[in-house]
Amino acid sequence: MGLLSGRCEAITPYEYGEQPKDGILIKLNTNENANPPSGRLFDKQTKEDYDALRLYPDPESTGIKRVLSELHGVGEKNIFVSNGSDEALALSFLAFFDADGKGAAVADITYSFYPVWAQLYDIPLKILPVKTDFTIDVCDYISADTQGSIICNPNAPTGIALTAKEVLSVADAHPGRILIVDEAYCDFGAESVASEVLNRDNLLVIRTLSKSCSLAGLRCGYAVGSTVLIDGLNRVKNSFNSYPLDRLSQKLAVLTLRDRQGIERSINALVKTRDATAASLRDLGFTVLPSKANFLFVSKKGITGFELLSKLRQKGILVRHFDKPRISDFIRVTIGTEQEMAEFIRAIGEIATQK
Repeated sequence: MGLLSGRCEAITPYEYGEQPKDGILIKLNTNENANPPSGRLFDKQTKEDYDALRLYPDPESTGIKRVLSELHGVGEKNIFVSNGSDEALALSFLAFFDADGKGAAVADITYSFYPVWAQLYDIPLKILPVKTDFTIDVCDYISADTQGSIICNPNAPTGIALTAKEVLSVADAHPGRILIVDEAYCDFGAESVASEVLNRDNLLVIRTLSKSCSLAGLRCGYAVGSTVLIDGLNRVKNSFNSYPLDRLSQKLAVLTLRDRQGIERSINALVKTRDATAASLRDLGFTVLPSKANFLFVSKKGITGFELLSKLRQKGILVRHFDKPRISDFIRVTIGTEQEMAEFIRAIGEIATQK
């Protein structure tokens, strides 16, 4: 018997996006926000903040909960703060699904971390294929015989969004089954259902400050849900790590969330660049799925996704490619600055004309 557990040896870990190395000039592969975070963050730290680092942080992240409760129109007791949205998602697999139960329903093309957590915690998965146009059919989730469902909206890596009505139809069809909605990219054009948790005990919405707030390096996420679901997350968290978010992160998150005008300006600028980039790609003959996220899912007849990835990399541009059935001919392109996207369009245009 080796030093690793059988579960550890069997697991296939999540593969994060490549980080830039020598020669890489433009990074469009990890869905970060190209705009800087709120100006309120600069020079806001004091000696008192650093002196306080000898003390444990507030385990409840009370300041963040207070701001988020105002933002979503819910009570502080309906908020769970986590170290990035991935932590809230990971804890959800333990809190709401059983290894010997009926498992969770997820799309075949969606955030690739879901099956990793399911494997890690021995949770059965019901894989539901998206339609030929890559949209999610909510009827499949309504009819699936599982403990609950996880829907990424807008979906990743496609960027396609469901309406709030479509999402809520899944929760309303089975009040005794949980619906987890991953809204990591929702602020870029989709409809959030976070405020609806007060009307539905089985609805949990998970969000992040990494994307719309430009705080990927801070690692702050949160869940919005009924008190019974939030209690479930707290039970798991406090059996694992009761201090997930540090003091500095809590303060900076509050400062950012209070700058709503700054956040909206950043979102609007990114959406404008996204839509202009999509139009330019279509003019070059590329297929571009309709995106409500901060990225585009792109393909070109006659060029494989791996070819696009490789040739763009040779030109110093990183994008993301998923070598999986149905999407292997696509690349996912994070929206960068206007200058970065102009260079991307120039480079991919050259690649397209060489074929």
